[in-house]
Order: sequence, then structure tokens, then C-alpha cells
Amino acid sequence: MRFALCLGPCEEESALLVRRMLAALPGAASGSARVYSFASGALGVLARDGRDSELSHRVLAGDSRVTIAACDPICVAEPVRTVLERAHRSDNAANEFTSLDGSFVAVQVDARSGRHVVVTDFIGMAPAFQARREGALLISTTPSALLVDTAVSEDPDPAGWGALLGFGNAIGNTTKLAAVRRLPSAAVLEFDSAGALLGERRYWSWPHESGDRRFGAGDVVELLGGSVAAYRREYTADTVLLSGGFDSRIIAGLLQRRGDTPRGLIQRHPDENANADGRFGVLAARSMGLPYEVHDVSRDFFSSHDYLAYLHEADVDVQSFYLFIATTARLLNPSRGAVWLDTVVGSLVKRNAVADSPEDYARRIMQSDQLEARLSSLQLFTREWRAAMHAGARESLAAEMAGIPATRQGSRELRNRTRVRTRIGAHFHRVHSGRVPVATPGLDRNSWSLSMGVSLEAATARELLHQLLRAYMPAAARVPFASGTRLSRVLPVAAPQLLL
Repeated sequence: MRFALCLGPCEEESALLVRRMLAALPGAASGSARVYSFASGALGVLARDGRDSELSHRVLAGDSRVTIAACDPICVAEPVRTVLERAHRSDNAANEFTSLDGSFVAVQVDARSGRHVVVTDFIGMAPAFQARREGALLISTTPSALLVDTAVSEDPDPAGWGALLGFGNAIGNTTKLAAVRRLPSAAVLEFDSAGALLGERRYWSWPHESGDRRFGAGDVVELLGGSVAAYRREYTADTVLLSGGFDSRIIAGLLQRRGDTPRGLIQRHPDENANADGRFGVLAARSMGLPYEVHDVSRDFFSSHDYLAYLHEADVDVQSFYLFIATTARLLNPSRGAVWLDTVVGSLVKRNAVADSPEDYARRIMQSDQLEARLSSLQLFTREWRAAMHAGARESLAAEMAGIPATRQGSRELRNRTRVRTRIGAHFHRVHSGRVPVATPGLDRNSWSLSMGVSLEAATARELLHQLLRAYMPAAARVPFASGTRLSRVLPVAAPQLLL
């Protein structure tokens, strides 16, 4: 579910702006919408295609209040609906909203008190953007939708464009538009009826532990298993986007341990690493006894209507040309229920997830020392604009790194606050989640905080992963894993009958 909020103008103007914002959201033509207006504002919600039930399950209205939980929330301890009902009755809805996990933005408008609260998820994966103009505050799940108000400036932000073209994704809360900012993560924001900010606080902060905790494979299975159970309670999630890598196979294994038999959705990529993802995805499905389907990508995909639709849904905020994740979005539709994508495990074991310090990560992974050269090569822009992009992107990166400890743990935090939140998360939680619910095991504070305590030594993290697969998911471990141009084995010898 997506939403749009307007505070400040009279009821009629606010309702009109909200309807126009909803109409500008991807999926508006096929989804069901509802608008709630009050004396000086309006809140609108848009259910995904084929999911009209979201308007009753995730929206409560009455007693001068409207309470919603947009995107894909979960709660490990109890149903999301229970949390929403308590929040709707409470005079302090934020205390209830902060018990939610997953990818979400929770909102309560209270026309009687004139105090309105917005709470974002703990790492800010759910898309939510704000713009201000005289007499109005606008919030929406797509930045370009805020431009339906002609008083909101369309001027581009050189810092946002510099980060996008130089690093491949936005940095912090910047966007491509100078007047539009992303809502901060783990934030409790309170506004009055004129849209003025009454208060802002954070309810979660990044753990900065040393990584010396004893953390075994059984702990990972228990944590992720609890997360999987929370998603299964909320969503009919029966499709795993199955590739040749670790994350999707671990998800499938966790579901099998519950007694589920998910369907693998596999896509061939002949032009990418000899179709390693497609080949090893099929082998993994066979080894684990999973039903699966295989799809091809047409050679003209990146000049097709499907790709244009993807760019519209992503609001062109991330690089997507020739990316696996861009081509899979077209395969998702309401009949699939929800789709399982990614896990917290990837942040533990990927070699590029850790550097010696945030500065080292920025230099080595983000190639910050080459930023000026990359932007200077873009001859479509004037010299002055290229200089502004370079300076703005540099300032954004410096601001994002401020306060992060100069440690290896700090490099992991920087990666998650930049690449994961504003690049990987933009694909999953802006595009894919706009079509079907996205289930990401480990996207809860308990799993995240504890897993951040795992040793940062690559060999230690890799051995933990291998122990998990050997002990709890041996069928998944029988086939080598493909990651980019690398192959790795968990068991000494792959099953020859599978490889044949």
C-alpha cells in the first residue's frame, strides 16, 4: 500500500492535491484508492492491484482519526493489525508504531487534536518523501508525485544528481529535486495542522559493537526463522526470486524448515556471467526439490515498455541498466502473493560489505576518489553544473559519514546507510513492493542488531554461513554458489548428477 498526505490548505484543496498525488503514483490506474479529508488536510491511500483488502487491513478510520501502515510492515511478536488497533485508540500512536518492523511508514492524522504523527521504519527502507511550500506540507511515497503541486519547485539538486551519477545512488536524504527530501530513518515526526514540525526524534540507532559475540549458525536460523514466521502471518508469500547466490537459497531453506514448498522464480541471463544465476538457480531448485519456473529476458528489454515502467516506478533514482533486479520486476503480479527477496545474511558475508573504515569503504567501494573525474567526463552538463554536482555529492557523503565511528563496524554502517538503503532498497521496496509485498527475512531490529555483532573477519563470517548451510540446509549446499564472477562450494564436491 502507498499513501499521500497534505497538511495546511483547506479541506477541499488538500483533498484535491492528495487525489492528484495518488494519481501520479505508479500503479494508480489499476489499484484502489481512498481519500480521508479534514478541516486542514487530507490523507489518501492506494492499494496495490488485486489487493483491495489492504484498505481494510492496513487502514483504520473513525473518532476523528485515520491510522495507516503503508508498504510491508511486520511485527515479530503479534499481528500488525493488533498494533494498528492499539495505535488508533492511543493518544500516543508513535509508541505503538515503533514496535513495527519490516519496510513501513505508519501515519496517524488526528483532526480533533490537530497533531499528526509519521513514523518511518528503523533503517528507512520504505520510500517516503516530503516537500514544503508556503502554507503546505506534502508527503508521498514517490518524489515526483509531490510535483503535482505547482508551487513545489522543480529545480534539480546538484548534490542529488552528483551522488546518483557519481556513486550510483542517492546519499542520505537527498533526492534529484532541491525541494524534495526523503524522510529520515527510524524517525518519529509530529506535525500540526498547518504542517509545521512540532517534534522529531529517533527511536533506534546503529549498533557499534566490536563483533566479538559468540554467534552460531543455530542463532541465525532462529532469528531468521522468527522473521519468516512474522511475514508468513501477514502475507501469502510463496514465491522466491531464486538465483545462484546465498540469500535466495537460505530463504528457500528456511521456508522448507517450516514445512512450506515455495516456488522458485528463475531468470536466465545469457549475457551475464555465462548465465550463472539461471544455471545454478535451476540446479538449486532441483537439489532442494522445489517447483520452479524459468524465464528469459528479451534482447530488446531495455528498449521496451516494461523497462520504461520500471524506470517510472523507480523514479530513476538508481542505476538499473543491465541489472538482474530491473529485469525481474516484470515477472511480479498479484497472483504471486508476496515475493521473498534478500536477507540480512548478505550484509554479513559479501566481501565488499566491510572495509577498514568508512573512509576506506568510500574510497575503495564507492570510488569517492574518482568522483570528480567521473562527473567531469559528463559533457552534457556545463562546467559550472559539473562542479556543483561534485561539491554537492562530496558534502552529502561527508555529512552521511559524520558521527560514524572510524572502524570496520563503521564501514558496515556506511554501506547499509548508502548502498543498501538508497540503492538495493530502492529496487526492492520502491519498485517490487509497489507490485507485490516484499518479504525480507532479517529486516527486523532483533535480527539486525544481533547480526551486526558477528565478527567482521571474512573467513569467520563465511564459515558461519557454511555451518548454517551444512547443518540446517544440506540440500541447498549440494550445489555451488554463484556470486558475480565467483563460484564457491560449501560441500567439498557438488553432486555430479545435478551438474550433469
